[in-house]
Amino acid sequence: MTNYVCADNYLMNQSNKSKTLLQNNCWLMVANILKASNIEIICIVVFGTILIATAGLQLFGPSADYYAYQEMVIDKTNVKLDTVEFAFRALLWINDILFGSDFQTFLVMFAILGVSIKLFALLKYSKIPLLSLILYAFSYYLLHEYIQIRAGVATGIFLLALSDLAKGDAKRYFLKALLAILFHWSSVVLLPLYFIVRYVKIGMFYLLPFIGILLFINGVNVDLVTPEALLPIEWLSNYYVAHSGQQEEIKAFNLISISHVGLFLFVAVLYLRSKEIIDEFDLVLFKIFSISLFLFFFLSSFQLPVIAFRLNEYLNVVLLLLIPAIVCQSDDKLVMSILFIFYFMLYAYHLIFNVQAIPDLLIFFQII
Repeated sequence: MTNYVCADNYLMNQSNKSKTLLQNNCWLMVANILKASNIEIICIVVFGTILIATAGLQLFGPSADYYAYQEMVIDKTNVKLDTVEFAFRALLWINDILFGSDFQTFLVMFAILGVSIKLFALLKYSKIPLLSLILYAFSYYLLHEYIQIRAGVATGIFLLALSDLAKGDAKRYFLKALLAILFHWSSVVLLPLYFIVRYVKIGMFYLLPFIGILLFINGVNVDLVTPEALLPIEWLSNYYVAHSGQQEEIKAFNLISISHVGLFLFVAVLYLRSKEIIDEFDLVLFKIFSISLFLFFFLSSFQLPVIAFRLNEYLNVVLLLLIPAIVCQSDDKLVMSILFIFYFMLYAYHLIFNVQAIPDLLIFFQII
């Protein structure tokens, strides 16, 4: 089993051992999927079909992004080369040719991609697939597949790339990263992520979130000069203005971010106490969670709420795999699973009641 040592020594001294362990784990997960009974396969297919239909047909009612996407698909409003990703425009073109610009069909296409990729990744890589699926249903399914449909496909591809990242397969990883970028601009973070995860010493990842918090408290604001600096690259400047969400104040210390810091501390202590039984894949998940928290507070210090929240949400998709790995270290797996499910249910509550991301669903719960 791997030890928490610096990445460079680890790669030099124990790479063969860790790669063998990771490959064995991956083959074991694939074998488990292949050995699934007919009933289990049917349940997975039915579950996926329900999720696809619910998101694609917007059965909970129009999401917060529904009408903006509707204008893009039907009226072609704001569909520009420098503000909408290539894959979105490609699927829009396919929808125009095959389905006469039907908006519902367009949503179903994205739902099929987003749900299918995520289900495959969770079933393949999770140590407790059922727990991952439940957590997904209460979090990223609502946030991405139902609301932020482009990010939904991108984060699914990111999950598939995690194995390549853990094994150090740069070619396969960057191919998937580039594919994810075609679906959502946030995926650009995957390019430097490879080098940070592979080559930065492990000790730094225990400190990163707190470094980000200190930077936020000190306060840095480059917002006034950033657009001007990017002006020579017009499309990049347009992207920044369209997606940065500049504002004077951002509430970085909220219940979600505070709970994430608490979760990070819990995982950090657990991993420090269980060095001998943590494999490289789980270590990568921990590193990404650390980077996610750092970026959230660091970018919040720039007063860039959209970028801060989007990148944090994007990278935190690894929690769907990290939490089952944490539960596996617990003596009472059932209790731990229930606690994490309740935690994710609170997140669903936040999306519905606080963010009001699905207005009709909020009205429904208020009536009953």
